[in-house]
Formats: sequence, structure tokens, C-alpha cells
Amino acid sequence: MMNDTTQTGRELSERLNPGMEDALNARYGHLLPGMAEGVVDFAYGRQYARPGLPLRDLYLAPIAA
Repeated sequence: MMNDTTQTGRELSERLNPGMEDALNARYGHLLPGMAEGVVDFAYGRQYARPGLPLRDLYLAPIAA
């Protein structure tokens, strides 16, 4: 069962980086099962989808840190 942040993350990642989850699965899925879904859920569904700041600023925050 997929949670809301995973679904939100998939929609956002497909809009911003089409095919990213599939590419991560193809490249790293045999070494790290579930990593691609984790990236989509955490980075895109929980962090980049947060309200309050423009997406550009949310992208820059990890770089600035």
C-alpha cells in the first residue's frame, strides 16, 4: 500500500525529473532494494512538496547547508 507522501513524491519527481525513479531502480535496485522509492518518498514527497517556500528555495537549501 502506497502512502500519501510516496504518491505526492512520484507526481512531483515525474514532473521535475521524468523517469528518475525507474532509472534509480535500474541502476541501484539490485544493490539497494527500495532505495528509489525511499528517495521519491522522502526527498520529493516530504521535503520538496512542503508548503511555505517556493520549490527553487527548497532545492537550494541542501546545497546551502
